[in-house]
Amino acid sequence: MAEYLRKHMDGFRAEDYIFANAYPSLGEKRGIPAPVSMSLEKLNKTMLHSRLAPEPENYISVQTVRMDGQFVEDPTSQTIRRFSAKDVKIYPTKTEPELSGEEHSMSAISEGYCFRGYVEAEDKNIRALCDFLSAHPVFSLGSRTEEGYGEVRLRISDAFEERKEPERLCREFDVFLASPFISYNEKGLYECDAEALKRELEKKIGAEGALTIVRKYIDSAVCQRLYLGMFRDASQMNCMQMGSSVRFRTQSGEPIDISAISGTFIGEFTEKGFGEIRVYPSCDSYYRICEEKDADMYRLSVPGNLRELLKNGEIITRVLEKMLRTRISILAFNDRQDSGVEQEIPMDLLRAMRDKYCYTVDDSELARIYQEVLNAE
Repeated sequence: MAEYLRKHMDGFRAEDYIFANAYPSLGEKRGIPAPVSMSLEKLNKTMLHSRLAPEPENYISVQTVRMDGQFVEDPTSQTIRRFSAKDVKIYPTKTEPELSGEEHSMSAISEGYCFRGYVEAEDKNIRALCDFLSAHPVFSLGSRTEEGYGEVRLRISDAFEERKEPERLCREFDVFLASPFISYNEKGLYECDAEALKRELEKKIGAEGALTIVRKYIDSAVCQRLYLGMFRDASQMNCMQMGSSVRFRTQSGEPIDISAISGTFIGEFTEKGFGEIRVYPSCDSYYRICEEKDADMYRLSVPGNLRELLKNGEIITRVLEKMLRTRISILAFNDRQDSGVEQEIPMDLLRAMRDKYCYTVDDSELARIYQEVLNAE
């Protein structure tokens, strides 16, 4: 998104904004990546195990599967609603000669899915962004845009000043990563473990050494340094993956207000959406009920992407042009009846026909069609 705005929006500077990742939406809520601390029973996908909570005394070991690539509405509720966006497969075209002749597939998000994200910035920058997006609600993102892929229709649902959330005092709380996390230590080396997350949280609350780690479930991933703007090569670096989950407790036993840190960004590269956290009071319910829901879909009454619009537009143009040719041919055929008199080309009448059926045909083509029928033997 930032790359598109950099190319098309006058005066745009990426460093003035924080773009949170857009995730599939469910109703008016934005989903977050399913926590890696949660897993589903392999033979009963309605039973979910929340492993940040202590195992119950009557715990029976069963096979479980992770919820990779899925999203949840609220990771602390007793009933977890999970949903995902399905993929489709596409194949190489003439724009990829190195893949020609090979059955090489790529993933793409199916059309119609609704995503929800948000942007943080100063008031003047938010106003400028809203004005631009209101004037340009349809644009293309990603690869193969020239083939009709990646058309996005954007709607601004709300714009508001920072809201003060109700105070929530907790001695023990769960932190879920809604986007990847990277941090730097005092030596300038990057870190992406639970201790680095703890250090950044303590900076956020302004109390060094105030927290202790109770339980953690962490995934790591790699990201391109080039994407982060660090180096000009394509080397990679590790980061803590979204969905990673850590339970913290205060060292002193005194509660802290978690509303001040939930929904904020910590660590490095926050302007690129890294380090978004969701913080909830700890929940000791190990077993939860899980419901599978469909993500929001947006169905159009017109063709769903640019390629279909162009295709249908070409068909309509051909039909109208054929109708225009037929009307001109009838006029010319009737004018042939008086074969002894040289006919002048009735351009005013031909232009009136063109304006009614197909305005893209120029005067020279109108005259050529008319004369072709008029002079036919």
